Amino acid sequence: MLNQVLVRFGGTVWRGRRWMRISVSNWSTAEADVDRSVEAVLHAAARHA
Repeated sequence: MLNQVLVRFGGTVWRGRRWMRISVSNWSTAEADVDRSVEAVLHAAARHA
């Protein structure tokens, strides 16, 4: 069983603004998982704004 995950964040520019591009692909990903991930990203962005 693996207990480590590697995630690569790709930066991009769209309409003159910087964005973070990520990809998630897993058959067991549920909507609640996505919600938690979005909240974590928003929290991190607010800390570094």
